[in-house]
Amino acid sequence: LYDLSEDTSRKEWLNDWLQFMHKIGKPVTRIPIMAKQVLDLYELYRLVVQHGGLVEVINKKLWREITKGLNLPPSITSAAFTLRTQYSKYLFDYECHRHNFSNIADLQAAVDGNKREGQEQQTFQQQLNNVLNAVSTKHVFNKFGLDFTKENDGEQQQQYLNLTPTIFNLPSFYSSNNDLNNFK
Repeated sequence: LYDLSEDTSRKEWLNDWLQFMHKIGKPVTRIPIMAKQVLDLYELYRLVVQHGGLVEVINKKLWREITKGLNLPPSITSAAFTLRTQYSKYLFDYECHRHNFSNIADLQAAVDGNKREGQEQQTFQQQLNNVLNAVSTKHVFNKFGLDFTKENDGEQQQQYLNLTPTIFNLPSFYSSNNDLNNFK
């Protein structure tokens, strides 16, 4: 990390950070690697602090900007997770000590909120995919006597909405293999 630049402020920061980590019982024995290069913890810290600290970066989803600032390739799909993890491990305690932007409870709330949001989006996307896969087959509608060829047929649409949970269980529609062959 010292060799990445001749900048004296970098060296002063590194000295202070390493002393702090040793003092709190978390001596730094390894430097993380990302995209086959040393992760510049000084620059990561500087960028995150510029944006208001780790909790703000998580809540405002600013990892793409942080990734760009670190000159990491945009092809790294796990950049946000990896940077958050490395920052939490190596830099969050120091951020709290120096800037007091947030605390561990704020961080946990931000991470939990981010996870919940991701799960909700994933669940919705999975449900949407299931519905689209189910409704794209004409025989499913025929099995329930539904015909969507009529425009604005609210009653038919309401019947479909009432049957949506049943549509997810497609195999139970068929009484025999012949039933499946009729729709091919």
